Amino acid sequence: MINICRYCHEPFEPIHNTTYYCCDEHTPYKNPLMGHGVWRSMHKRCNDPKTNGYKWYGAKGITVDPSWDNFFQFHQDMGFRPSVKHHLDRVDSNKGYSKDNCQWITSIENYWKKDSTNLIERNNEVKPMSVWAKELGFSMSTFQVRIQKWGIELAFTKPHGLSGPKPKRDGSDD
Repeated sequence: MINICRYCHEPFEPIHNTTYYCCDEHTPYKNPLMGHGVWRSMHKRCNDPKTNGYKWYGAKGITVDPSWDNFFQFHQDMGFRPSVKHHLDRVDSNKGYSKDNCQWITSIENYWKKDSTNLIERNNEVKPMSVWAKELGFSMSTFQVRIQKWGIELAFTKPHGLSGPKPKRDGSDD
């Protein structure tokens, strides 16, 4: 018996008692990079009041584009997750889930994006600390330490690699 794969639409001969997908890579619930679990969670937090995250999503009017009721349309629009560390992110957190408003980002990027207390103004431009750090070529933690140690202006202007005087190995101060 020849079947047609629901993912790639190619004919295949069933093995391992599967009748829907030609291989594990095309089986959404077996391949985490396809994002099936992410897709399912997105729908639950927007549509199921019994789900933990519903109060922050569905209850606040966050919706899912109707075309994304179909997993394969979602996967076609978003592609594979770059890694299992990547999460689905809404670019504008006031809008719902759709092709034009979603991207894959890591949890660290997501954490810094959501932390609105880290806004910094410099030269009449306001940006999140994470954006400034990236533009200046620093990791977030390095940029935070620079700000704590020297203040905003020096954190921006002091050249890379300068962390201040280092103690001498013999323990003396001179």
